[in-house]
Amino acid sequence: MLLTRPALSCLFTACVSVVPLIAQEDAAVAPLGLAEVAARMRALPGVAFKTFEEQDQAMVRRFRRMMPQGARETELSGRSAGELLVASVFDGEHEVVLSGARMVARTADGEWRARRGVTVDGRPLPFLFDPALFFERLADAVESAKDERREATTWREKPWQVVTVTFDEEAARDLVLGGAVPRVGGGMRGAIMIGGPDLGGDDPPEITIDVALWIDPQTGLCHRMKASAYEVSDVPDNVHIQIEGDAGEAEDAGEKVKELDADGKRIYKGGLPVRAVDSSTSAMHFEVELSAHGTTEAPKLDATALARLGVAGDK
Repeated sequence: MLLTRPALSCLFTACVSVVPLIAQEDAAVAPLGLAEVAARMRALPGVAFKTFEEQDQAMVRRFRRMMPQGARETELSGRSAGELLVASVFDGEHEVVLSGARMVARTADGEWRARRGVTVDGRPLPFLFDPALFFERLADAVESAKDERREATTWREKPWQVVTVTFDEEAARDLVLGGAVPRVGGGMRGAIMIGGPDLGGDDPPEITIDVALWIDPQTGLCHRMKASAYEVSDVPDNVHIQIEGDAGEAEDAGEKVKELDADGKRIYKGGLPVRAVDSSTSAMHFEVELSAHGTTEAPKLDATALARLGVAGDK
């Protein structure tokens, strides 16, 4: 549940506390379903996060070693506080604050300026994770979840319950195209080729997405999330991308990946099922670490920035 705009004023002077009913200090809670976990996370007034995104586009997969280190990877940090979403991008050089469709941006301690989808100097923003939106979309898709798997594990010397599920068809498209996680290919269907054919298609993309949640058995709250999405390209098989350079650096796209064990059961690694990708399938891998559940602090914004966001400040 998000705070109403009048209730935002209290966030600008103090941190908010976790709802007492959520805290469980003495004993582990009973295993929760995805809907219950999503409800608990959405009830928090705020949460901090760090995200890591990696794109693996089929059309350029053979040339990954020719790309600059980290060219397909994106990291950022941020937090939600009531209706506000704050993110630090491009190695902390830029900061943005969003309230619905409105946004302000600045560099370091510079002046807040009204922007939308770009930094203060006009650079396109990477995908910005919205915890409330993610868990809302997850709750909507729960009934369509497949292949649920639960396991007890240890992460950072603490016990966790990992719940892994798979979504496909409309449920997968609602999660990926609905903004819960980054789009496969970073929001671009195929590559841009000057003078080339129209590679887009009228049919909705064929998407499969695996999601794993690390749940604290003491509180029932999620502290880590991994998602891998796979999209089948509608680009003809005879279309290839030619990159100038040493062709000897190209990777072998035919690498074999073992998906099943000797008993025919799906192999899981790092909480997610192992899936091979062929020359027509692109992938997106996304990881989120969540912290400061219910205790995040709203950003310090001046009256002009607040007005541009359409929210009320202190009275």
